[in-house]
Amino acid sequence: MSCGASVLGKAGYHDFHPSIPADYWWHSAVTDIQLDRTYKLEAKCDFTATNGHTTAPGNVRFIVEFTLHSS
Repeated sequence: MSCGASVLGKAGYHDFHPSIPADYWWHSAVTDIQLDRTYKLEAKCDFTATNGHTTAPGNVRFIVEFTLHSS
């Protein structure tokens, strides 16, 4: 499985792993972010799915919107 992420609003941030196990607990560390500003972490994993008889490509995508508040 391969997974990658980027943060909208944070130029230059990206996280990509070309080969990770299916049971990996994916995490991402974003540094030097501004308080009271909203960011979006966009992530995608590509994998091969199987139903016991055949395989097919699959993927999952998600977006996490986050803000660190100053008070």
